[in-house]
Amino acid sequence: MKISAIKSIRPIKKYAKKIIALPYDVFDYDEAKNEIEKNKNSFLKVSRSDATFNNIKDPYNNSVYARAKKNLNEMIENNMLIKDSELSLFLWEITFKGKKQTGIVAGFDQDEYKKGAIVKHELTRKEKEQDRIKHIKSVGIQTGPVMLAYHEPKVLENLKLKIKKSIPDYNVKFKSAIHKVWKINSIYTKDIEKFFLNIKKIYIADGHHRSAAASKINSKNEKNKIKSKILGVIFDFNELNIYPYHRLLNDKKLIDSDRLLIHLKKYFLIYNSKTNYLPEKKGSFGIYLNNKWYKLVPKKNIKNDFDLDVKFIDHFILNKYFRVKNVRKDSRLNFVGGIHSMRYFKDKIQKGYGIGFTLPAVTSSQLKKIADNNKSMPPKSTWFEPKLLDGLISMPII
Repeated sequence: MKISAIKSIRPIKKYAKKIIALPYDVFDYDEAKNEIEKNKNSFLKVSRSDATFNNIKDPYNNSVYARAKKNLNEMIENNMLIKDSELSLFLWEITFKGKKQTGIVAGFDQDEYKKGAIVKHELTRKEKEQDRIKHIKSVGIQTGPVMLAYHEPKVLENLKLKIKKSIPDYNVKFKSAIHKVWKINSIYTKDIEKFFLNIKKIYIADGHHRSAAASKINSKNEKNKIKSKILGVIFDFNELNIYPYHRLLNDKKLIDSDRLLIHLKKYFLIYNSKTNYLPEKKGSFGIYLNNKWYKLVPKKNIKNDFDLDVKFIDHFILNKYFRVKNVRKDSRLNFVGGIHSMRYFKDKIQKGYGIGFTLPAVTSSQLKKIADNNKSMPPKSTWFEPKLLDGLISMPII
């Protein structure tokens, strides 16, 4: 695996907490706009510049990308961001709920992605991919890193421990996580680059649209034909926290308790649940309907080749009963990351969605197996927490 040190763009230390933001794609327009109104220095002004417009009709208009470039340049001109003149790798440690995960920040080679050594498990949507391509080309940097995963060799684990003995360049608490970043010296950087040459395969955990877009970006000087890198942070699989992604549906015409339960009995054993039902392992699901919880277990005589529990919900309920043909595009559907509470989940249903489905979390071994077999998960199958931040380390196009 070919990785490279990068010339980063990052915050002046005293401004880091004011600038950093959660990834652009965890917000809808109203949420992003609210974040920016609360913090005028938020990096969302760059990564989600559509939210700096009032009542914007087309979030992919060229004026949105021009605004992102303007906002980035203002941060640089106001000495809030610095451009590194030398190449280096970084170490990024995140502490969340008492658990630490530590990743190496680097530029990952486009050719590794194109030949399948950087392995995917999700399909991308063309309009979202094009959005990030236009954004990167306009601002001249990759604003958000891709979260990657691999099985880390012991030698790299030990090297990371050595690096962490020094004082971090950044140590900031953001939301419910603590982020520490170390700039790695040139000697360790060369060692890490050499170690990675022995690694044959890594996996995308979170950031399929960002990685797909970055893989198609060349130098700002197109005549160079120099390929830019993919900005990523790579963690050991064992350190990652994968949460479930639950489903909500709004279709008052078809949400009829009696009819739905008759349909479900064809495929599932149904049990009443007196409490919130949140599956902890594969093989069962929860349904919240008319203020009641049900536990569903697929019948053993149901023929299927499903490698993920979410496919039972998508096929036997959303498709066969609610006639959802495309989970990605059906406007009746919404999704709730497993990091949110069941109170939040039920509030969403009571405020407009008639039914909710809870699912178990996908395991890292399931993710790997699907990726290795060149298959893809349904959209919104995994929620990774904590999130990497936008604005902490960005990478210019060469």
